[in-house]
Amino acid sequence: MAARIAAFEIFKAKNRQFAWRLRGRNGVIVATAHETFTRRRDAARACHRLKRLLYKPLLLPIEYV
Repeated sequence: MAARIAAFEIFKAKNRQFAWRLRGRNGVIVATAHETFTRRRDAARACHRLKRLLYKPLLLPIEYV
């Protein structure tokens, strides 16, 4: 079984709208949504967009001194 690195959770917030949070391997919340969504599907789309950004390699130019 592969070790889990982190997991997104979609949940209903107190205002009865949907939000997401990212839990680390140890169960600690490492990121949360700053907005809520009326549809669960919209919260899931936000998670997918964030996943694409997180796992996309960041290429920075190297400056030689």
